[in-house]
Amino acid sequence: MEELQVPTVMVEGRKRAILTQDKFRALYVDGLPEGLERLAVVAGMTWPQLAARLGVGEGRVQEWRDGWPPDSDEVGALIEVASRVSGGLAALYPQLHAALAAADGGERARWA
Repeated sequence: MEELQVPTVMVEGRKRAILTQDKFRALYVDGLPEGLERLAVVAGMTWPQLAARLGVGEGRVQEWRDGWPPDSDEVGALIEVASRVSGGLAALYPQLHAALAAADGGERARWA
């Protein structure tokens, strides 16, 4: 299994992972190919349009569709683009959307 690049923060001069690789994979990698399909449909975008919106090449989107994991910067771009599309975050990352909605009493579900 490929080692993922997870988000880090500096704590006392040392890099510390914000999430474990397993948690990062569960939140942002598992189910991504299907999530991308749903996002493209909800957004009404072709793969080249989605790649352009994300600021990556079409080949990189194809890698994600084939199961290769995005790095933490790419996950940030995915979340940003999905959050600008009505229903986009729920389409791309349904488990993340559900967790966010539960955490804030459903408020986020109304706009995501």
